[in-house]
Amino acid sequence: MEEVLLERLQKALQLEGLTPFSSKIAVEFLKKQLQEERNNSQALFARVIGFSVELVNKLNGIRPIESKNSKQRGCPSIIPGLTAQPFWRVDGSCSTSASSEETIRVQNAQNYILSVVKLLEESYPVIKEEFMNLREVYKHQDTATSSTPKSISSGFQHYRSPLQTISDPIEKGFLPDSASSATDKGDWNVFYFFLHGLNFDDNLQRCPRTAAILSSIPRHYSHAFFSSLAPDTHIKPHFGPTNKKLRCHLPIHIPRPQHQQQRKHEDDSISDDKIAYLRVDGEEVELQEGRCVVFDDSFLHEAANLSISEPRTVLVVDLWHPDFSDAEVRFMSFINNAQIKAAQRMHKLRREQCEERVSSEQQSSHFNSEVYEDFFGAIQHSKMQGISVEDVELIWGKE
Repeated sequence: MEEVLLERLQKALQLEGLTPFSSKIAVEFLKKQLQEERNNSQALFARVIGFSVELVNKLNGIRPIESKNSKQRGCPSIIPGLTAQPFWRVDGSCSTSASSEETIRVQNAQNYILSVVKLLEESYPVIKEEFMNLREVYKHQDTATSSTPKSISSGFQHYRSPLQTISDPIEKGFLPDSASSATDKGDWNVFYFFLHGLNFDDNLQRCPRTAAILSSIPRHYSHAFFSSLAPDTHIKPHFGPTNKKLRCHLPIHIPRPQHQQQRKHEDDSISDDKIAYLRVDGEEVELQEGRCVVFDDSFLHEAANLSISEPRTVLVVDLWHPDFSDAEVRFMSFINNAQIKAAQRMHKLRREQCEERVSSEQQSSHFNSEVYEDFFGAIQHSKMQGISVEDVELIWGKE
């Protein structure tokens, strides 16, 4: 029976974008891990088994198992069995009434989160210094030319994602929408360090100490960036793409209270004294410089900067869900990387087909609408555009 399931899994992985060779390697690795589990009487691959069963069910036309937590059901990819809670404690406390084995698992997960939080908070002065130094890139470009450039290459770019899961939690549930709908007001700019295998070497060189700190984090998800909200910006409520990771925010620059915009919100339970907030599953926290917040973005969440004159910037770092064993992280990372390579190949093919189909005079408009509609195209297009000179104060504020 196991051999049949593994054979079906190999086919399912190919439908997820893996090549026959990559899917075979993944299945062989899984077989080896399952044998080790039997020999050691340990369930180190329980979450991956759930993930694999879901893929085989999908191949067989069986509907995915809905998350036991109804508040995650707007998330498009749920792996069964992962601990689900909107916020994860970062104060060192951990209480559970579960069995001793479960207690150890929970404590190990909490210790991992605390170790990452400790590293980032201790590194906050260095990270903030490098973030502020990025403004010098703009100054250099501005003084090096006789005329003010229309755009600058500071490493920042406008946030773009071709397909967002935006939600009106009261009326519509979740529905796909365009990147422009990520915010209902204001402007959102990002500075990527790592993002799904794309090349951001220039940014890593601009902030070498921050890059080294990020690279030293064990089990990081290879997704990290500065996220800057301009004054009076609100990111709409939305679900993240999966529950297999957690998200950590390290606030780098938070506006001062005197620059607060009075909030207008229909929910009377929400206080009006938070100038920069993160709201997850209805629970809201105020961001404080140098103090990490760890949350599960598979829950409905939103963020806002209520300042009328100062930007809000956080360092975003994604982490593999701590319920995964190290072996599971290696397996899931292999799957992720193989899917990314497949998507990049598809993007390259579509780009080549588009360039062959249109003339050089038509290429600009046709190229934007067809090639840049996928994930990699949208990100690269935004990267090439950079940010305008007028956007500088929306990221670093006024000097």
